Formats: sequence, C-alpha cells, structure tokens
Amino acid sequence: MQILLAFVLGVCVGPAMSVVVPVTMGHHWEGGFEGKFCIPFSVDVTSWKAHLQFSEPVTKLEIWLAEIESQTPDGREFVLVNKPFNGNEHVGDSLCINFNGHGNGDINPTVNLTVDLPLPTTTQTTTTTTASPTTPTTTRTLAPGETWPPTTEPITPLHKRHNITSQMKLSQHYGTTWEGEFCFDLKVEIVAWELDIHFSQETKSLNNYDGDFISDTTSCTKHAVLVNKNTKGVHYGGSNYCVRMTGQVCGGGVPTAYAVLVDVTNDDQTVPRVPLVQGAQATKYNYGEILMKSILFYEAQRSGKLPPDNRIPWRGDSALGDKGSGGEDLTGGWYDAGDNVKFNFPMAFSTTLLTWSLIRYKDAYNATGQLEDMYECIKWPLDYFIKCHTKPNELWVQVGNGGTDHGSWTSPERMTMSRPAYKIDTSSAGSDIAMETASAMAAGSIAFKDKDPAYSAILLKHAKELFDFGKNNQAFYSASVSAAAGFYTSQNFTDENSWGGMWLYKATGDKAYLDYAELHHIGVAAWGFSWDEKVAGANMLLYEETKKDLYKKDIEDTFTMWFPGGDVPYSPKCMAFRLQWGALRYAANTAFIALVAADNGLHTEEYRKWAMSQLHYAYGDTGRSYIVGFGVNPPVKPHHRASSCPMLPAPCGWDAQLNKGPNPHTLYGAMVGGPGQSDDYTDSRMDYVKNEVACDYNAGMHASTAALEHLALTHELPTTYKDICP
Repeated sequence: MQILLAFVLGVCVGPAMSVVVPVTMGHHWEGGFEGKFCIPFSVDVTSWKAHLQFSEPVTKLEIWLAEIESQTPDGREFVLVNKPFNGNEHVGDSLCINFNGHGNGDINPTVNLTVDLPLPTTTQTTTTTTASPTTPTTTRTLAPGETWPPTTEPITPLHKRHNITSQMKLSQHYGTTWEGEFCFDLKVEIVAWELDIHFSQETKSLNNYDGDFISDTTSCTKHAVLVNKNTKGVHYGGSNYCVRMTGQVCGGGVPTAYAVLVDVTNDDQTVPRVPLVQGAQATKYNYGEILMKSILFYEAQRSGKLPPDNRIPWRGDSALGDKGSGGEDLTGGWYDAGDNVKFNFPMAFSTTLLTWSLIRYKDAYNATGQLEDMYECIKWPLDYFIKCHTKPNELWVQVGNGGTDHGSWTSPERMTMSRPAYKIDTSSAGSDIAMETASAMAAGSIAFKDKDPAYSAILLKHAKELFDFGKNNQAFYSASVSAAAGFYTSQNFTDENSWGGMWLYKATGDKAYLDYAELHHIGVAAWGFSWDEKVAGANMLLYEETKKDLYKKDIEDTFTMWFPGGDVPYSPKCMAFRLQWGALRYAANTAFIALVAADNGLHTEEYRKWAMSQLHYAYGDTGRSYIVGFGVNPPVKPHHRASSCPMLPAPCGWDAQLNKGPNPHTLYGAMVGGPGQSDDYTDSRMDYVKNEVACDYNAGMHASTAALEHLALTHELPTTYKDICP
C-alpha cells in the first residue's frame, strides 16, 4: 500500500512526473549501511532519473543498477540515472535496486527517494501482425524529445531484443520447500544474463548454482533478481539453457512463477555519423569517420573518474585508488592496450604523436567536426602526466603490475588486485621517459597556446623541468623500474634527448634546446618509429627546422630502407612488415614521417603514395579492415579485456576471453596489431600478437589519417598508389 500510495501522490514537475518511492534500510555498521528501493512504473519509459537524499553526509555510495550522475558537495544528495540495460521499462514493471553507503561512525541515515518519470506527450498506434484476421493494436508513449524511428528500420535495444520468458517447471514440492527450473531456448549467443523472477506467492531462502542474487532472498518476497556466476554466463545460440533453484513458500501452498532471461551482453552504443567534407577531394575511405572512431577508442581506454559526457556506455569509473607510495593522486591516463596497466612510456609517445598531428593538421580535425573531441583526447593523458610529475626531479612512470594484471581477465571497473606505482628520481633515473614526457607536455603547450594559455603555461613549466631532470640524470628508466623491463624495455636514450630537445625548441624558440637536439642527433636510417625509437621523428623535426643536408640524408636513407627493394620485407599484398608484433603499427607510424617529409618537399609524390598504400592496407584494401567498427569485415574479437566483458552487474573472467562469439562491445576505432608477413590473419581474441590493440598502435594510424584528410582538403592526394608494389 505504501508504494501504491506513492504513485497516487505523484506530481507533475515540468516534462516529468515526480514519484515518491519508499526506501527500505537494512543493516548498518561502523562506517556503512545498506538499503534498497523498488521503482514501480505506471507509464512506459525509455529512461528515468532518481534523487536519493540522506539525512547525514555520505562519503561514498555503491550502487550497481544505476549510474551516479552527480552529487552535492556535502554528500547528502545523489542524482541517479538508469544503466543502458534498464532504462526501457513498461507499465506494471518494478525495478528493485540495492545500494551500500559509507560515512563516518555508526551511520544510519533517514533516506528519501524521488523518481522522475517522463510524461507521455505523444502516442502512436502500431500494428502487430498476427495470423489472426483480427489485428490487435498496442499503444506506446513517447518521452519528451523522443521521435519515432523509421518504420522500415525499427530500433530495439540489443539487450531487450533477445529477452526470453519462461514458466517455472516444478520438479519437487514437500512441505514449504520446493524445487523448480526455468528453461530457455536460446536463439543467439549470450555472454551474460540477468534473471528477473516473479512468483505467484511470497517465497524465501532461494538457492541456485548458476547465479548470484542481487535482491534480498532471505525475507519473503514475490520478486527476485539474479545475475550469472562468473563461469555461467556464456551460452550459444541453438542451446536449451535451464536454471534450477530451490526455495521455501512463506504461506504454504504450491508456488508458480515466471522469469525473464535478460541478455545483458550488449550496450546499445551508437556512434555519430561523419559525412564526407563538402568541397574536398574524393577519397576511397572516409578519413573523418576513422578519426572520430579512433578518438572513441582512446575514450574507451580512459582510466579514473570519467566525465559526465562519457560516450562509452560500457565504461565506468575505475582505478580511483591509483596512488603513489606517499599518497600522490595518480588517477587518470589511459590503459595501455588490452590490459589494465598504465605504462607511461608508450602513453607519452602516443600523446606526443597525436598532438603533433593536431598541431600540424588542425584543419583536418576542424573540417571533420572532431576538433574539440581531439583537444579532449590529448588533454586526458596530459592531465595525468601533470599529476605524475610530483617534484621537479620525480616522475611516476607506471601504475599496475603487468604480471599480476595479465594473470586476470576482467574489465577495469571490476579490478580487485593491488596496483603498485613506480617512479624515477635522481637515485633511480630514467632520462628516456623523462624526455618523452617532456616532449608530450611541450607539444601540448603548443596545441593549447591559443585555446587555453594558462593550461599551456602549466604544461610548458612541467616540460622544462622534466627536460632538465632528464638532461642531468641520463639513464634507462627500465633499468630503474624493473616492473617495466618485461614489457617496455628502453634500448637507447640518445634519441629521446634529440626528440625532447626539438619539442622544447618548438615550444619555446630557445636555441639552446635546438643545440641540444643537434648534439644528440643520431645519423642513421631509422629502423622504425615507435614508443622506443624516436630517431625518425627527431631527424624529421631537425630537417624541418634547419633544412640541413645531413638530416635530409637521414630521412632519405630511412625510406630507401623502408621502400620495396630495401631492407624491410613486404607481404604479398604490400604491407611493409618490420616486425610481427604490431606490424601495422610500424607501417602506420613510419607513414606519418613520410607524409610530413612530403610536406617539406622531400620526394613529395613518392612519399605520399607509399604512405597511402600502407594506410589503405589497414583501412581495407585487402578485402578486410583492420580497424574495429570500420569498413568491410573488421575485427570483432580484439584481444581487449574491457570490451570482451558484459555489462555490469554481470561478472567477467576468463570465460569472456574464451567466448567463441564477438566481443559484447564494439571497440570502435581500435587498430589491431595486424597480419603476418604472408598477409595471414585470424580474428581471434586469444592472439595477442596479431589481434591486440594498444594506444601506441593507433597513434601513427590516427596521425597519418589526419594528414590524408588535410591532403584531401587541399586537393593534393595522389590519384593512385598501385605502382608502389608492382
């Protein structure tokens, strides 16, 4: 009666109906308490919002079936919104949500809850086709601002599309105890599920072997919800899956029940459409779409507290406890690859390269509508590097242990392992990573100079201090941080000296930095361009600034070695194959150097053709794309923990890695490592050589794509590149 009365007392507030919902408080203890509320729905909705108010300050709220949109500074009010999988609710539905709160002392607050439900504003009658001569009709209401989808392409959330209802089959009944099962004929694969059970009479003491109850089952209830256990989520289409359970009837009699198996595999993510730029040169591939999706990939790699405008519905806040040994705040940054470690060396290189592309090809981002998102993209790691640089001669360079992390398969939001942090200082130096981080921050200061002068100045201050730190403490960071040695071992630090000197010169105009860069010049053909080797990048910047012949020769020698007929082998379909681990990464990174060299008048047509051949290979020239969510036959099973996990609250473990189907979430824009030397490739989550993704894998591809879009805008793209590999 209390809940029903709440609906009677519902009032209209703007475009929504405000409903008071009672909250049931459970146990409380020193520092915490638990509670539960059930939202009944009197209208069909596609979203909902709730205001949870506490009489005492709450320092932390844990809630699994809702997102925390905002909270007041005093911790007395939290605004909750639906998860992607529980926003669509219908008349008669009831959604029960448990939560835990934390505060000071033996906290036991009074709690009030008000739920905002969108008011019906428009109705449309739709016809449901049946074999009967009489066609029934159903009426659905639209929320404010919602529009009807095209009748030729109805839109149904993926997690609702495959829901199945089953009646309980009672197998035993003795006294008040019963045993039964719900069986479901699966039409498609699922990776995780939620079971929403409705009993005809109150029952309690529910037990089963397939799931964990997320609703109270110790007290008498007619409604229970459970999610699959860690090893019980994956089931394939065509199978018959049964969930058995036992319980006790509270008032006697024979229970009946029905249950809805909710597929919580998918996320309903949609991505914006990027039209081709009007007036630009016609292109075989939509470069703007690739840029947009690559930015989404970097957003999917974010660690820390996500912003309110987070565009990745299957990612949430994570690693909020990342700290240095002295309590330094190290939250933020990017997870490195398909794992959940923050390796700052490749992260800093990726940031420098991405920022270089923004500085040089800003017109490409602006024309394709990606400029603001690109600024936010690079700012995320730059903010993190500011946190990591805690003293002039102290830099935190890694968070998380690679060995421990790789021994687990789960998403960042579900991590439970310890995450140690590692630093360099004057006693345990690392000039290579100090210089690379200085380069990223110097490049960032250039990019933000006009947009945010104050932020630019902060970045430049850190860049200068880190440059001096590296200059005065020359050493391999991976010798000082053994935890990095097995994953990102540095082979040289002279190239970072030259690279860092050039970026500080570009940011300041101080010739002392240019002199330092020239002093540490490495005059060889570059083996490649990557997180570990900056020779090609440093020499390109040196030539661009000085136009000296010795730097020109370095660049030309590099491409003599890289072009067909040189030292770098080629696959039958024309991929420059430098190394099997991330083969496309080396080709795309070096392509960026070729495009910048061409802009500087070095073998312009030849270098641009070669760069296009390598990038278009990745985009789809061989008949398949190597960029997730883009083009023809892209990868659907990248080696990537977070995108392989189902939506919360379902668990995620090694079963998700072994899942035979595609990743539940599309990791838009991620370029996989790529095929072997014979163009051989299998889309397998188990293959971390060819099918893993990484921040540094994408960096060169992304930067080069911006360069190609720039050429399309200026009508300078080569019309063909097929003569590169005769």
